[in-house]
Amino acid sequence: MHELFTDFMRLERRPDGTVRIPLGSQELSPDLAGLSDGERVRLVYPHELEAEATVAHERRDGNTVWYAIISSMAAIRDIHPETLSERDQAPARSHHE
Repeated sequence: MHELFTDFMRLERRPDGTVRIPLGSQELSPDLAGLSDGERVRLVYPHELEAEATVAHERRDGNTVWYAIISSMAAIRDIHPETLSERDQAPARSHHE
């Protein structure tokens, strides 16, 4: 599975609930060369966020522009070390609370 570095701040929420994240132009980003429509990839914002996605492309002004499509905002996982540490240290809640 390809691992692609991306900025999750540029995401576009779509009417069907999916989320589209622009990855860039294949002509300017060698990491995007060789992708195929429908391919599963892992998106990573190092030490912060990650998600599994499917890629799709569009032709724009003679360039191949790639996008990652994720099922929903819930598919984005927080992997920041401090957040994970806080979550691990939080007291477990009982079912009676």
